Amino acid sequence: MRPALVTQRLVREANDEERDCLDVRWTPFLARVGLCVVPAPSAADPVVLMDLLRPAALVLSGGNDLD
Repeated sequence: MRPALVTQRLVREANDEERDCLDVRWTPFLARVGLCVVPAPSAADPVVLMDLLRPAALVLSGGNDLD
């Protein structure tokens, strides 16, 4: 399988903790086309990740508003 870098959404918990989240349906969906999900941490530099991992795909899965 080829790697697919997949963005995640940021969720703030009640205790003010922030988490990256990715819908579990992405893994089987991308596997059907021969891709393996590599979650992209929201705090990471996407240019660096693309350069290091050289993924076969970049999936912008949606996420938080830019406010």
